[in-house]
Amino acid sequence: GPPPPRNIPVAIGVGVGIALLGVVCFIVGQWTVTLLAAAILFVAAGEFFANTQRLGFKPITPVGLVAVVCLVVAASAKGEPALPLVLFLMLLVLFVWYIVGASRAHAVRTMAITVFGVAYVGLLGSFAGLILHIGDVPNQAGEPTGTAQGVSILLLAVVAAVAYDAAGLFLGSKFGRTTFTSVSPNKTLEGLFGGVAAAVIAVIVVGAVFGPFNLAGDVAFGLMCGFAAPIGDLAESLIKRDMGVKDMGDLLPGHGGVLDRFDALLFVLPVAYYTTRVLLPLG
Repeated sequence: GPPPPRNIPVAIGVGVGIALLGVVCFIVGQWTVTLLAAAILFVAAGEFFANTQRLGFKPITPVGLVAVVCLVVAASAKGEPALPLVLFLMLLVLFVWYIVGASRAHAVRTMAITVFGVAYVGLLGSFAGLILHIGDVPNQAGEPTGTAQGVSILLLAVVAAVAYDAAGLFLGSKFGRTTFTSVSPNKTLEGLFGGVAAAVIAVIVVGAVFGPFNLAGDVAFGLMCGFAAPIGDLAESLIKRDMGVKDMGDLLPGHGGVLDRFDALLFVLPVAYYTTRVLLPLG
């Protein structure tokens, strides 16, 4: 039958609760945000691995979850050079798991689904840590810019994704006529462009107070994040459609699973990071 409608008041309440927790972490600084990101990614990866079992996979979940957490924490602490090291160690552990383990059944498909889960949730999510690390890196004048800068850029990325999500949902349901992909038939071009516009406006408003960019930088950052968000959305829709599930989990009342809530961000974060790397030297 048709899916049950979302309980909008509960969904709003949970959303506000997550937002308040996020605000507290952002005020406290880099490491509380890193730990919050690690916790979110840990749960999201757990949901992903649990759902792959519907397709007959048996992922090595403990190794996958440890790798996901290590990726974002290492990224925040040491920046880009840390990521290949964590990925190498994960592959090493997976192979040793089978070399010394009793069972070697389906080794390739089991390692493949584990690595895919780590790449999808952990590697994309670790860009939250890379963004936080930006503040530790000296600017062109050789001065450290302070961790507040990384936190403010991550805040802008989250703001862009949330604005895209909220406006896309609202405008798509009110004015949506033109569908553009069979992966998610309820996504419309009206919702897409409304969401992108909302992302740009939100980044300009919040960026005026917290952001390191000038107005042109805010517009560029908002546009890039706004177009990345639907890709994250549709990527998760594609995975869920293959798995035959409506939601990845049920931890967040009115929202589904944690991965359902943060799917857009998985693609927004890398785009935000590389956009920042281009914009910041320019001013």
